[in-house]
Amino acid sequence: MIKAVIFDFGGVIVPDDYNPVIEKAKKKVSREKLLKFQEIEQKAGIGQIGEQDFIDALNDCFGTEVWPKLDVADDRYRARVDQQILSLIRELKREYLVGLLSNNFSFWTKNAKGQAYMSLFDARVFSSDVGMTKPNLAIYRLVAEKLNVAPGECVFIDNVKENVNGAVQAGMKGIQYFGLNDLKTRLEEVL
Repeated sequence: MIKAVIFDFGGVIVPDDYNPVIEKAKKKVSREKLLKFQEIEQKAGIGQIGEQDFIDALNDCFGTEVWPKLDVADDRYRARVDQQILSLIRELKREYLVGLLSNNFSFWTKNAKGQAYMSLFDARVFSSDVGMTKPNLAIYRLVAEKLNVAPGECVFIDNVKENVNGAVQAGMKGIQYFGLNDLKTRLEEVL
């Protein structure tokens, strides 16, 4: 029996402005620079480096035109939250625990944590706070533990297929997010 519904943040609750910008920039750099950036990106995702080190690496790999595009994307925490998803979360809270599990950099996580809608979540796990990222199986188990449920009692929603697969491997039900209407249909199937 499902007791908890866990949401990803970027790409589900707010638009994913980061990945499209980075994917476009990756096409223009050497393999060497790409590997260096992926290492820095991983360190930022688990909270090992701060904002300035990330910006320096980003500028070194892609040039100075990429950061302003991402910095503008930071407004997503305040202005671009999907209100329909928040309404769905409020509905789900009537019957289920609701969690948040996000791969996020510490310097962006601090902005998200300060938002009023964060109080909707019974548990929140940010990769930069716990030193691991999705699809590491341990991070899914951690959010389930914080919700005081077994992984098999959870449904996890993410826009990235690899992260949904990780949740399934950890014992959860998984739903890849393609939009609100599809999500509602898929939730009806598993809840």
